[in-house]
Amino acid sequence: MTPRIYPAIGHIKLRELRPDHLNAFYSQLAQSGSNRRTGGTLSNCTIRRYHRFISIVLSQAVKEGLIPMNVAARAEPPI
Repeated sequence: MTPRIYPAIGHIKLRELRPDHLNAFYSQLAQSGSNRRTGGTLSNCTIRRYHRFISIVLSQAVKEGLIPMNVAARAEPPI
């Protein structure tokens, strides 16, 4: 998962990360060519897995006092 996440949002500081950054990342994953195996798009289920992973990481950052809130809760992954 991290090989896709780091290039997309890894350069953004935790305190500067916004829901629109995550939404743009999810849109990027939904574009044709994102699936390295088939060349198509990633499924909504796979994109939700990315969202869950990011949300878990950000929840831990909130617990550790690194950020005030989990911005993934305000992002809009595919249904």
